[in-house]
Amino acid sequence: MKTIFFGSSNFSLPFFELCKEKTELMLVISTEDKPKGRGQKIISNPVKCVAQGNGLTVLTPIRLSDPFVLQEIKKYSPDLIVTASYGKLIPEILMQSARFGAINVHPSLLPKYRGAEPLFWQIAMGERVGGVTIFQMSKGLDDGDILLQQSLPINETDNYEFFESQCIRVGMNMLKDILEKLSKGDRFIAKKQNGDPGMYARKITEQDERIYWSKPMNQIVNQVRAFSPHIGAYAMYKGKRIKILDAKVTNLRNPGDLGSIMIQGKKIFVRASDAYVKLESLKPEGKNLIKSEDFINGYLGKESNPRLD
Repeated sequence: MKTIFFGSSNFSLPFFELCKEKTELMLVISTEDKPKGRGQKIISNPVKCVAQGNGLTVLTPIRLSDPFVLQEIKKYSPDLIVTASYGKLIPEILMQSARFGAINVHPSLLPKYRGAEPLFWQIAMGERVGGVTIFQMSKGLDDGDILLQQSLPINETDNYEFFESQCIRVGMNMLKDILEKLSKGDRFIAKKQNGDPGMYARKITEQDERIYWSKPMNQIVNQVRAFSPHIGAYAMYKGKRIKILDAKVTNLRNPGDLGSIMIQGKKIFVRASDAYVKLESLKPEGKNLIKSEDFINGYLGKESNPRLD
């Protein structure tokens, strides 16, 4: 079975590898190189790097509506288009260019959390059940008919990295099942999504990273989990960013101003709107990740009334 793969992120990579292993992968379409980091160095995304390293043809069109893209896809006469975390809406005419159309691996239980960042928002909103949906793509945003869907728990200690790995594990088994059945000529009975609009999982912004201690404790802990470990939700200490990579809920409801720090037994607790958040690991601006005890020794010292803003 001849396939074309659309993907751009680390989440995409295992599904790219599965298509390469189980099908005749003809072409990879990914997003264009972008400047990253403080130096704004132009960097290719992981899918492009790995695909080119395997000798595959990779296209990175700025606009998928460019007639050249359709011409290239038709040249390969694909049986199926597989997408996973590509990052752009795919025109319907491209989906229809493959014999079996286009399918997408989406890490949520559609119709909940349609959009660009379903993994992040499920954790940030405190969901306790997530999952993976593989659906037949249509012209709308993540609204096509469902081929397979499987739920999985989101534990209160799961961060983004762990939850992503669980979704990949489940999604890989689902995609493998679909590829094997289609290659044998079997067809799936797709079911329409219900009319629930769900929550739109918009792209995250830098503003989303900032911790506001006026929020309830659970919301702050969920925010920390959703940004951990690669980005990091942050607060300010003496004008510098302090990223918080691990935080826990507590039963401490002692009086205190928002953002005020309470130290108990070499542990740090910060006052949110309803209770204190326990900080386990922090990353001061320009420094390595440290435990709360090291932050106390190296930064708080004997300071009276310390606080995070």
